Amino acid sequence: MYPTRFGSLFGQLKPFWLRFKGEELFSYLLIALMLSALLYNMGGVYPSLSVGKMVPFDVVSPKDAQIVNTVATEALKLQRERSVPDVLVVSLSKFVSVQESINLFLSNLESTKNLSESQRTTKLKDLAPFLTLRDITSLMKVDPKELEGDLNKVFAVLPREERLDVLSNEVAGIINSLNLDPGTSQAFMNLILGYFRINATVDNSLTNELKQKAIQDIVPVVVDVKKGQILVRSGEILTPEKAYVLKELGIMDNLSGIRSFVSLFFFSGLLLLAFRFIIANFSPKIVLDRGHMIVLGVLSSVYILFVFVLFPISPIIVPLASVSLLLSLIFTPAISLLYSVMLAILVFFFGNFSLLGFYIAIISAFAGAFFGRGIQRRGDLSDTAFLFSLTFFLAVLLWDIWSGINVLDSLGQFAFAIANGFLSSIAAMGALPYIESTVGVLSPLKLIDLSNPSHPLLKRLQIEAPGTYHHSVIVANLAETAAEEINADPLLARVASYYHDVGKLKRPQFFVENQKNGVNLHSEISPWLSATILISHVKDGVEIGKSYGIPEKILDIVSQHHGTSLIVFFYHKALQSGFSEVEEKDFRYPGPLPKTKEAAIVMLADAVEAAVRASSGSVSPKIDSLIDRIFKNKLEDGQLSESPMTLQELLRIKEVFIRLFMGSFHQRIEYPDLVELNKK
Repeated sequence: MYPTRFGSLFGQLKPFWLRFKGEELFSYLLIALMLSALLYNMGGVYPSLSVGKMVPFDVVSPKDAQIVNTVATEALKLQRERSVPDVLVVSLSKFVSVQESINLFLSNLESTKNLSESQRTTKLKDLAPFLTLRDITSLMKVDPKELEGDLNKVFAVLPREERLDVLSNEVAGIINSLNLDPGTSQAFMNLILGYFRINATVDNSLTNELKQKAIQDIVPVVVDVKKGQILVRSGEILTPEKAYVLKELGIMDNLSGIRSFVSLFFFSGLLLLAFRFIIANFSPKIVLDRGHMIVLGVLSSVYILFVFVLFPISPIIVPLASVSLLLSLIFTPAISLLYSVMLAILVFFFGNFSLLGFYIAIISAFAGAFFGRGIQRRGDLSDTAFLFSLTFFLAVLLWDIWSGINVLDSLGQFAFAIANGFLSSIAAMGALPYIESTVGVLSPLKLIDLSNPSHPLLKRLQIEAPGTYHHSVIVANLAETAAEEINADPLLARVASYYHDVGKLKRPQFFVENQKNGVNLHSEISPWLSATILISHVKDGVEIGKSYGIPEKILDIVSQHHGTSLIVFFYHKALQSGFSEVEEKDFRYPGPLPKTKEAAIVMLADAVEAAVRASSGSVSPKIDSLIDRIFKNKLEDGQLSESPMTLQELLRIKEVFIRLFMGSFHQRIEYPDLVELNKK
């Protein structure tokens, strides 16, 4: 049994291993080496513990010990000192000014009786801003003359004591002996003590003396540690007190660099190998060229830099979704998810990455891959920012609920979550153009740029071959609608249609849509030369496209949009010319055949539009049969044999074309001539 299993596994691995080219294998090893170096140099190899950071594993005591924890003792002393309030004193020379200030307030209490209650309250509040509105209301109900008499009684018996706390007790005792109602008594006491308080200063000498007395009875903190005891649990934040214990036991010094660079390199390589194995077996059509490998390496480095630069601030603010989003736009959502999860695992096991950080990294991987699927326009990136922010907000909310954390205590984390969403989108938006220009990848945003009518090549097509440009626009509309119908890439189909005939720029006058006044240049040359001119526009289109930096994916469709089709008109003309030897291959395009659904759609849309235009003025039934005949001819001629398109999809495309052309070429009412009507 076991030899069979191992033999089967080896049988899968052997062809997978043989698929590696030397350059690709070197690229993976280089990425693994780079990841290892970054993690190692940034302290990611079993990082040394530091105060204020999360401990990634349980720390166990290696021996029995009694440790006098001076850090904890000092922290206890500091706490006790802070509990002692500052001693406030009022200079004896200030007593007279305090009494004068109170008398001024009472005189204003008398003089403002004729004012409205709100005006009176405002003026009194300006004189004694420390009083509450309740205090002022209570004082306004009392005769100011009575309060002046009570004030003189207070200052007559008040001892000349400088400490404010003692004065407060004395004032309270004297006022309580007066015949005042409770509300007035409290307001009057607040008035007197308020003026004393604003004239008080801190006695630093006396305050320090009291603090020293407070810490005299503190006993040093002794920690009794047993061998095997867990000192710090995984996930805890390392406090200064616990860090002191670990240093005394010699633990923190021994944790640095336990895992070697070699083990980190091996683990990185193993993850990359698993990544390549999954792609080779589940997505064999995906080809990662040199440019894509560069992107993987650069984005991997950016991922690790994000973690180690921003993670100390908060794991929630690290914009890892930008990496996942870029991978989704450049490769596929599946590759993005797979590679982002791989990076999260790597950094979680070898970097200073908490469980919360790993959780956010996984959420980022799924969010970037999922939301990257629908981006078709640059404006979609702003929508992605909102979706990212909402996703991270909900992720933090679920984390807090699961952890039992009060949501109100996590407002800062929610702010970080929202900021992460916008940072991720902004970072992806800024980096994508540079990646596109470096690698030549074809993202949806790149396609949008290429579809702009102001693009230099399209502008040239409009001016030099307006008929071809109009034809291309119609083909683009047909191709986009058909691609949407069969779940192909409608944006790629549209943009490729815009550029599929740019080769006609070399000799625009030889193509019927650009000919004027009914002059056909082909009537003056042989059918062989005419066929050569028509055939050359495919090769010319590829060359012109390259000179304008058109991506390879579009140029592939340009080269495939005629496949190996026969130029029927000139082939028949050659047969009728009287020459004995007419070879069909001289009148066929060189290919290649369409390899993708989008290329096949462009081929069909181009052929149908040209045929319908040639029979312009026709009514719907004729268009129906014409489109049906073109599809049948393409199938029978083998032009779609290398395309992944199914017969069911072809039928749906044909129905789309018929519907669109019926809407454009419906029969119209023939209006009578006004001149003829007037004659009658």
